[in-house]
Amino acid sequence: MASTLSVSRSAPTLWGLGLVIPVRRSALLAFGAAALVVSLFLPLKTVVGGLTLRPFDPLVVLFVAMFLSAGLLRGPAIRAIPRDAWFILFVLFAVYLTLNGLLLAGVKDAVKVLMQKVEFLFLAVTIAAVGGDERARDTFLRLLLLGLGAVVAGTVLWHVAAGQWVDYKRLGEPKWAFALLASILFPLAYLDRSRSRGRHVLKVMLLASVGLMLLSLERKGWGAFVLAVLAALYLRTHRYAVRRTIGRRAVRAVALYGGLIALTAGLLVTIPLLVASVTPLLEERAPDSVDRVRALGDFVVGLSDISESYKYVEAPNARQRLFLVAFSLQKLRESPLFGIGVDQFQPAIARDAPTLAFATTAHNEYAQYAVEAGGVGLSLYLLLWLLGARRVATAARMMADARHRTWVMVVGAMLGYGLFMNFFVAAGAQNELFLTLPVGLATGLWREQQGT
Repeated sequence: MASTLSVSRSAPTLWGLGLVIPVRRSALLAFGAAALVVSLFLPLKTVVGGLTLRPFDPLVVLFVAMFLSAGLLRGPAIRAIPRDAWFILFVLFAVYLTLNGLLLAGVKDAVKVLMQKVEFLFLAVTIAAVGGDERARDTFLRLLLLGLGAVVAGTVLWHVAAGQWVDYKRLGEPKWAFALLASILFPLAYLDRSRSRGRHVLKVMLLASVGLMLLSLERKGWGAFVLAVLAALYLRTHRYAVRRTIGRRAVRAVALYGGLIALTAGLLVTIPLLVASVTPLLEERAPDSVDRVRALGDFVVGLSDISESYKYVEAPNARQRLFLVAFSLQKLRESPLFGIGVDQFQPAIARDAPTLAFATTAHNEYAQYAVEAGGVGLSLYLLLWLLGARRVATAARMMADARHRTWVMVVGAMLGYGLFMNFFVAAGAQNELFLTLPVGLATGLWREQQGT
């Protein structure tokens, strides 16, 4: 039977070392997708010939070979995915960036961006295949939660062992896993009415993940989690008036979880060891945030030019970030259509502002594409997000049973998380993941409902 651990004779096989290893199609797809996603949050990378290599890169090669040997990249269901409108647009976007790199940057930069887009196209197709298989989806979710939980736990333990009880950001990439884990757990713990067993465990996991997210002091993660929660709540009540999204259930949820989170955070902060660590950090960051918001506010309402207002900001970090905004606007005005060339932001800022040569990105994925790929590249990128959001909304309308609706809420939370994070992070592999992960799952869910 399908529910047993036995493997049928028709199951795909892996060939290696002279052995034939029977595996389940759904298990292999789920394991491959989860391993690729989690690998992007590991603090491991090296530079070879100017290319930054992560565990993700050899894993893509490994799983391509495994999937080919197991015959998982064949069949009408898989072949239909690349013909999807979103995937076609993704390919066109990759082609445009490659040509942009060849004409405005160089062969090396063009090859670099093409390789990255091909890798994430494979990941998107794999995730879409997982999204269209119920067994693979459930296995993928378990493995993803386990992997992200291990990354979060390992990051916390590493910092604590170094005597740092809060501010878990020294390892780089793992800091983004805190908010993503909490974002995925929220719809599973609160909104999923189909899980009678294990919901209390999920609620405990959610509270723990939110508490650790707060202690990480990663403010971008806090904002991304809030937007993820709002997206999940909206999709939960999508068939009713929008005002019901902020109805009694949402109010009770905010009151309950807000109260528990505030109580937990309050108890933790009262511990003398944490107080000694938190107080200096908060005092250091408070003027930074206030100055940045004030300068951006002046720019938005037209009181000043941001290229001038950032000079009067006292906090060094805020000055640097606001200068990057002003620099991006200046470069966009100079090359509004096609930009300055892919991967050329850092050379440009090193040339025009040597004191900020350490700033390798615009710290905003949308601004990064606007500067490097111009209005054409930014338009294609925004259209990818628009089609992705539309795919999630379409999947939400088509979901009939509770388990599928839960998956749509999880996907919506991922989309909200990524949409927010890309405002503050740029030119990283995680930025590609923030888009391909939710859209791939939504595509699989949508095609499963259509029977294609």
